[in-house]
Amino acid sequence: MGMDDRTASSRHLVARWPTATGALLSASSIRQRLLHRGLHVRVSLYRIPLTANHRRLRQHWAHEHRVWHADWHQVVFSDESCRQKPSCS
Repeated sequence: MGMDDRTASSRHLVARWPTATGALLSASSIRQRLLHRGLHVRVSLYRIPLTANHRRLRQHWAHEHRVWHADWHQVVFSDESCRQKPSCS
């Protein structure tokens, strides 16, 4: 039951458990068994939903850059920064 609906809370599983098995279990027992089987609690990250304007702007940007060619051999990727080095001023 927990493997079928990976988003179900332990409280939801407690409510469904007696119907499925005929046995009573506490929410903490269910959490312990799920942990034992490798299922961990995950809290989804909050994200701001995109508005219609965001989608339109993203599509416009993608359309403008779909034929964008850059010579990637000329581009230097670096994680170095001069912000902390006094000699970089």
